[in-house]
Amino acid sequence: MFSAGYWNNLMVINTINVRRISFQNIEKLRTLVLQVLKNPCTKIIFDLKGVKFIDSASFSIIDELVDIARRHSTTFVFANIDEEVQELFELIPETKSYRIEEIPAAKEKIKAEVLV
Repeated sequence: MFSAGYWNNLMVINTINVRRISFQNIEKLRTLVLQVLKNPCTKIIFDLKGVKFIDSASFSIIDELVDIARRHSTTFVFANIDEEVQELFELIPETKSYRIEEIPAAKEKIKAEVLV
């Protein structure tokens, strides 16, 4: 499950019990990000803590979402990427321009207004 919370002009998207991002759940993420972008925010932090795998089709959709965020003048940040997923990021050329950070308290920083 994906959830989002707004805090201080940024959105944090959390993965709750999500170990894999694939064709089975990527549309839920896409819908959530598009919903988040309806609200003004300067940054979307996608907290990938606990995610162990992202399939190639999902990377394609994630790349699309990063581009949409840029068109909305919103920075898309990937946070707390596990080593296995980091290796996948390194294999895909499009991810070279992605912003990746360690934000250990991402979930604690939001005032949990769950959107989905």
